[in-house]
Amino acid sequence: MGLKLAVMTIFMPSLMMHADSDGTWSPGEARILEVELVTIKKEFELLRASGFPAGWQADLARTLGLKPSSKAECYIDIDGELLLDRLISVAHLAHERSSTIWFQ
Repeated sequence: MGLKLAVMTIFMPSLMMHADSDGTWSPGEARILEVELVTIKKEFELLRASGFPAGWQADLARTLGLKPSSKAECYIDIDGELLLDRLISVAHLAHERSSTIWFQ
């Protein structure tokens, strides 16, 4: 395990150690996930933008005229919205409504 991964596992245990195979996040896990995602967003806001990943994200960003000002703005969803903001919102809503997050 590389140093970066080891550090992230210590500071983001819910995100980094969650079993991908079960396909769910409980409301309690969602609260922890929200805190971890907010931390990632804050750290990414301090980093220089590196551009959008090649492929559909770069194509969509170009079409929408998006210009990231930090690393936090370099990842978008299919609607062109900031991915970290969307993930934080999902985690917050799941915790707030005591709902499970299901994913495939």
